[in-house]
Amino acid sequence: MSNDSDPTAVLTVLDRAQDAFEMVGRGRTAFEDGISADEDWKTQLTKACRLLEVVDTLQSQDGYYTAVIEVCFGAIERSIEAYALAMTNDTLQDFQNHQFSIIQGGASDLKERAE
Repeated sequence: MSNDSDPTAVLTVLDRAQDAFEMVGRGRTAFEDGISADEDWKTQLTKACRLLEVVDTLQSQDGYYTAVIEVCFGAIERSIEAYALAMTNDTLQDFQNHQFSIIQGGASDLKERAE
């Protein structure tokens, strides 16, 4: 970047991208078709389903085994998040940095919350 360049435009776009990724500051995000935006747990579950559709597409192409495994892990993570959101008082913001109450409190804490 030269001395005369103004990074403001780039920084603004990066801030908007981070905001959209974290789903903060802008209300509900508009998702692609097939992803429910009704409730956070439904959003996570339908994201998991969409990831499984990607797995089907990759498997039909043969040879993308590592990508299939990685996408499956993403689908599992979204499914666990959906369950935890539905069964606890956690919010989607509690899942930032892959930390949430089920890890901190353990499975017994989740069972108590569900009852």
